[in-house]
Amino acid sequence: MRIPYKYAVALTAALGLFMAVLDNTIVNVSLTAMQRSLDADISTIQWVITAYFLAQAAVIPAAGYFSNRLGLKRMFIRRARRQLCLR
Repeated sequence: MRIPYKYAVALTAALGLFMAVLDNTIVNVSLTAMQRSLDADISTIQWVITAYFLAQAAVIPAAGYFSNRLGLKRMFIRRARRQLCLR
């Protein structure tokens, strides 16, 4: 099976992966600023990253369910639009 737009598919998948990594990096970089502004110790601020990753993990099964129900392409485009704030 040959896909005529294989480079567009690869670029789209790479962009989605990049956005996920960027999102996690932003949270990790902002931890020190949150720690300073909230006047919290390191063990308390570690719960922020733990809660963030747990929330992401909880959304994965729901995203799979809705992708099956509504279509993978539609769900990916909705998520990319929301991530880029283009609504």
